[in-house]
Amino acid sequence: MSKRCEWKPRTKPSSHVSVAYIAKDFSCTGDLLDLSEEGLKIRGTHMVHAGLQVALQINAPESAISLHIARAHVRWSKGREFGVKFDALEPAIKTKLLAFLATLAAPVIVSKSL
Repeated sequence: MSKRCEWKPRTKPSSHVSVAYIAKDFSCTGDLLDLSEEGLKIRGTHMVHAGLQVALQINAPESAISLHIARAHVRWSKGREFGVKFDALEPAIKTKLLAFLATLAAPVIVSKSL
């Protein structure tokens, strides 16, 4: 069986961006490692597991834009690093996300094997 490789543009922040991730039983913070229109990668203070539903609050000190994502799911985790995929975003949140992405560093293309 062959694997197809799909390229996804992800933006790595040039400075510290804080992310609060909130689940049913806890609320923790972490550092944003990269961000795309579909999700993000976090290095957190609390380990999580794939499938966990979380809400996210993303804040960058040099940006006037703050993002609140009401529903997202952990797709993978390795130690304290994990990937989160956003559930369907409302148009207003999607617009804020695109504006937030524009304030971060230049995009870096990374490979995603399917």
